[in-house]
Amino acid sequence: MEAISRFAGSVAHDLNNFLTTISLSSRLLLDGLLESDPLRAEASEIKEACDRLAGFTKELLKIAFEKLPPPEPLSLGEAVLAASEAFREKLASNIQLVVSVHERSGQIRADAAHLIQLVNHLLANAADALSDGGQIKVRSSQIESARWLENSELTERRRPFAQLTIEDSGKGIAPERFARLFEPFNSDKGKGRGMGLTTVYGIVKRTGGQIKVSNSVSGTKVEVLWPLVN
Repeated sequence: MEAISRFAGSVAHDLNNFLTTISLSSRLLLDGLLESDPLRAEASEIKEACDRLAGFTKELLKIAFEKLPPPEPLSLGEAVLAASEAFREKLASNIQLVVSVHERSGQIRADAAHLIQLVNHLLANAADALSDGGQIKVRSSQIESARWLENSELTERRRPFAQLTIEDSGKGIAPERFARLFEPFNSDKGKGRGMGLTTVYGIVKRTGGQIKVSNSVSGTKVEVLWPLVN
């Protein structure tokens, strides 16, 4: 993540320098053209492309330099339920969203806005995998331990953890993409910028959690664990 952050910051910095020149030139060009001038449409397209690319550089800069607010205790279950119900309105009619929030999911230390952003990205990826319809299951719970944590950075593996699980009934992720799952620009959907899972990984790490993705031809499952607040 440190290498990705440095690369993202460097690319965004250089890209902004070029964008400033192009954007300023396109604005000056538009100001000098009459509404009826046929060149105005081309100049407008240049400006719009610059604006879209400026949004892209902001995403890069967020990965490179964004500092999370001081984490405060919050209920994982409440945050997951709020994010899931808000996302439900965006789903196609052939996708079923099943949300199960355990009343004792527990509290973790994280910023609420970033936790909701994490859930949104994971739900969006799950929905993209269900172009022909299917089901997404979202669960929050509390567990005592997880075998896959044995080699993780969470040294206190025997303490209870808060767990978020999101799984879909899609066809799984292509092996070549799965091997580079959290890398930026790693998308095979033909839309988006492939930054969602990179952002998810960054939020998980910055909030002291761990993430695991299981992949098969019958779907993908994402598990995120955080230490509970004492």
